[in-house]
Amino acid sequence: MIRFLAVSFAATLQLAACLGAAGQSFPEVHNQPITIRVLDAGNGHPLPHVRLNLTGGYDKRDLQVGQWRQEAFTDARGEIRLSNQMANLPYLQLSAAKSHLCHSGSPTFSVEQIRRDGLGAPNRCGTATVASAPGVLAVFVKVKAPPPPPSNNDSN
Repeated sequence: MIRFLAVSFAATLQLAACLGAAGQSFPEVHNQPITIRVLDAGNGHPLPHVRLNLTGGYDKRDLQVGQWRQEAFTDARGEIRLSNQMANLPYLQLSAAKSHLCHSGSPTFSVEQIRRDGLGAPNRCGTATVASAPGVLAVFVKVKAPPPPPSNNDSN
């Protein structure tokens, strides 16, 4: 009987060790908010009401098939706060609807790097720059120039 209890106890410890090691491979849940700041490529001002398509995933394949997708609009300060689901995925890609993002291609951003150091995507459309801040991804958008005002040439 004592031998049976000792063997059962040893098996339980071994199972607990295996489960503990396996638990380390699951993603860690982070509560820090992740913010995407959308800025005008020309002057660096925040852009309200810009629609972004967000794609997140655990690897390149998840991003390619759009495993986790979300659509969001910037608020009056030109910011989008990622949902908890997107903020806890390791990788993030962005695309803008009816606008042009000024980084080349469709780069993959590391959410952990954004959380830890912050990240400013390169501005390939203008000269505006931004300093990195932890928890913030800054991206630049090329804004279409407004049409020129009508001229008041009365040639009657």
